[in-house]
Parts: sequence; structure tokens; C-alpha cells
Amino acid sequence: MPNLTLIADTLQTLFTAEATRLAHTTGLVRRDSKLTGPLLLLVLVAGFIQHPTASYNILAPVAADYGVVVTRQAVQQRLRPAAVAFFQQLFAQSLQHLETH
Repeated sequence: MPNLTLIADTLQTLFTAEATRLAHTTGLVRRDSKLTGPLLLLVLVAGFIQHPTASYNILAPVAADYGVVVTRQAVQQRLRPAAVAFFQQLFAQSLQHLETH
């Protein structure tokens, strides 16, 4: 049976501290911005769960649901090669954590 506390703790770490660290190391976030690594992660995960074919016009309001008003262009500009590296490394970190626990 899965350890739900461990899963919750892992997700909390991935969606906060690890997403913040990786956003900076991959170049996804280069300066202080309201569209942080953790927020972009949350926007994409929540946005695509709610709307599997979501467009930038749908994803931008998802950020507002979490208290940050951004334009669709702001979301679009973040989804560049650095975002690919960010998500690859975040996924790798999650797999590594699963293997060690």
C-alpha cells in the first residue's frame, strides 16, 4: 500500500522548493517574477487537468485562480527550451525520489 504521507511530502517538495531551484538552474526564471517555477508548474498541471486541450487563453486565468494575474503572452513566453529542461529535470527528480523511497 502506498505511503500517502510520503507521496504528499514528495509532491510538496517538488511543487515548491525543487521547482524553485530548478527554475533558476535551468534558466526558466532569470529574475524575480510573479510567474515563478512553482506557479508555472501549478498552472500547467491544474490547467491541463481541468482542460486537456487548454490554450494560452485558458492557462492565463488559471494563474489568476492562484492569485497571480498574467497575460497569455506571459505564459507563452515561459514555454521555451528552458521550460523543457525544467520539466525534464523535475520529472527526473521525482523518479529519483521514488526509487530511493
